[in-house]
Amino acid sequence: LSEVLFNRKNWALFLDSITDRAHVNDVELLEVTNKYVKGKANFGHVLEMGIRCKGKFQSILAFVNDLEQNKLVTDVYD
Repeated sequence: LSEVLFNRKNWALFLDSITDRAHVNDVELLEVTNKYVKGKANFGHVLEMGIRCKGKFQSILAFVNDLEQNKLVTDVYD
C-alpha cells in the first residue's frame, strides 16, 4: 500500500513520470502546474494539476491514458 499513499516522495515520482510519459507518447509539455487541495470529501489528499501540451490527437490520448494508469488515483476531468 505504501506505493499508493500520498506522500511527498510518491507525488514527486508521479510528477517526474509525467515528462517520461510525454516523451514516450511524442507529446510536448508546454506547462505543468499543481496545487494541493485540502478538504475534498473523505477521500484523502488531492493534488490538482494542470497540464498544457501539444501533439497529435492520438498521441495526446495515449498520454492521458498513461497518466490514468499510474498507481496513484488519477482522475482526468478537463
